[in-house]
Amino acid sequence: FHESTAFYRFMAGPIGSSKTTGGGVAEMPFTLMMQEPGSDGVRRAKVGVLRDTYRNLYATFIPSWFSWFPKDLGHFTGSDDRPAMHVLPFEGLPILNKYGEVAGYGPGELQVEMRAMGANSNTVENVARGWELTGAYLDEMDQLPPEAPSYLAGRVMRFGDKRTRRTRGVWGTFN
Repeated sequence: FHESTAFYRFMAGPIGSSKTTGGGVAEMPFTLMMQEPGSDGVRRAKVGVLRDTYRNLYATFIPSWFSWFPKDLGHFTGSDDRPAMHVLPFEGLPILNKYGEVAGYGPGELQVEMRAMGANSNTVENVARGWELTGAYLDEMDQLPPEAPSYLAGRVMRFGDKRTRRTRGVWGTFN
């Protein structure tokens, strides 16, 4: 899964098989490590997470996220029933070339923006309108509208300086 260079990558498996951790959480730092440095030498990436409801986002994905990246690391904003953002600074981050090989080390900043469809019959277009991302993760994607992967594909490769962007595409997990 992590070695794939496919634009779309999806992981299915049984309940409790660490899909969210392996396919969701772990993929985000890889996305950051693939970026080219900006003029200040810092690599930056913004990954969007989409979930069916805010209740499920805060009950399942966010606790898994915090088990790897605690709330007090960096800057977290968000609360029940609304989007969340976690901005994480990194020092000595491995820098990956386009082949996934370590090419050095340096600073980075990962922004993870977490949204949900909500209970008001929102469309993917309404929820993701204006989203400028490096990559997108669909958590429990079988609970999301079928157009979610293709719509989010148009939202990636939009964050940051055009000269430094590389995407890991759109990926998702489901049972």
